[in-house]
Amino acid sequence: MSQLKGKKGIKAFLLARIGKIVTTDEIYEASGQQKQYGRRLRELREDEGWQIESHNDAADLKPDEYRLVSAPPKNLPKLSRNISNRLRATVL
Repeated sequence: MSQLKGKKGIKAFLLARIGKIVTTDEIYEASGQQKQYGRRLRELREDEGWQIESHNDAADLKPDEYRLVSAPPKNLPKLSRNISNRLRATVL
């Protein structure tokens, strides 16, 4: 069985450690050592609604530490990030 990589690897890693403090090094390893692991973590927080705390959110966390507070929400509506040509032309 192959190791999960990218966002899937980070998801599996965090779900196995709900409520526990993890480091950026551990997240990097869980991503399959992908350089964009920070972007994948932001996508989970911002796009998928995962409640992942950092030192900016919780005083007990140090820089480079994170914690998944609870299981992620299910069935959140997907928001489109596409901008129509008409809207783009209006803004420009």
